[in-house]
Amino acid sequence: MDEKDKIIATLAVGFLLSTSLAAMLAMTGYLRYGMGPDVHLAEFHAEDELACDGHVSVSYYLANSGKAGFAQVEVVADGVAVLRNNYFVDRGNVRQVLENVYLDDCVSHVFNADITAAWA
Repeated sequence: MDEKDKIIATLAVGFLLSTSLAAMLAMTGYLRYGMGPDVHLAEFHAEDELACDGHVSVSYYLANSGKAGFAQVEVVADGVAVLRNNYFVDRGNVRQVLENVYLDDCVSHVFNADITAAWA
C-alpha cells in the first residue's frame, strides 16, 4: 500500500466515523423530542362571575416536552366551543395563556379546555 492509498483509506474511515456519529446524534434527538410537539394543558381556570357583563377570563399553561411547534386549544362552555386559538410553544418550555371570552348571558357556565391539534 503506497502513501496515496493510505491517505484515501484514512479519509474513508474518517468519513464513515463522522457519518455514523451524525446519524447517532440525529437518532438521539429524535428519540428525545420525537417528530412533533408534545404539548399538555395544565391548571385550567375560568373566572365566571355573575357580574352579567359577559366577560369571562380563562387561564392555563401549555407545557411542551417535544419539538417546538404549535398547539390549538379549544375552550368549551357547557359543551359549546367559545374560543379556539393556536399558540407556539418552544421545546422544553411552559407558556402561560390568559384569554377573555364574551358570553351574552347572565348565568353560570361549566368550562373546560383541551388541545385539539399540535404540529411543528
